[in-house]
Amino acid sequence: MFAIGYNSNVEIFTVYWPASITHETQTAIWKTKQLVHTAASGMPNPLCYKKKPMFGWVDGQREWNGESAIASVWSHKWQNQELEQKYKTTEKRLVWGNNGRRSYPLAVDAFQHDLKSLGAIGWESVHVAFERVRVVEDAVARDSRLRVEASLGKRAT
Repeated sequence: MFAIGYNSNVEIFTVYWPASITHETQTAIWKTKQLVHTAASGMPNPLCYKKKPMFGWVDGQREWNGESAIASVWSHKWQNQELEQKYKTTEKRLVWGNNGRRSYPLAVDAFQHDLKSLGAIGWESVHVAFERVRVVEDAVARDSRLRVEASLGKRAT
């Protein structure tokens, strides 16, 4: 179901890639470490997000800064704006350098570094406030019900 996990603080993070990227690069992008809590910063209570990010590809090509591109999307379902900002300004990620040394950059910086190293040509972030809408009755089901009631001589409501 589309609405599960979507709340009033959803970040749609779109990343643009050269249209010529290889299948191997697309697979590596899919495997990129997401923005989730790790042991490097400890597990907060409550978590800063409702569910782990969802990843997908946008159909077709588009233009990004005059360049033909394809796009991928991460959907981040943050608990609220305060916890989102807390995550983005405090969550660290363990990163091993080529020299064998470890460092602990902010997870957001490490994520963006990974995207750049895979060839990202840019990204943008949009926040959406989803609201739950209660569907009273499906229009097709309603029309069908009214036809049946009319054929039985019942009063249509």
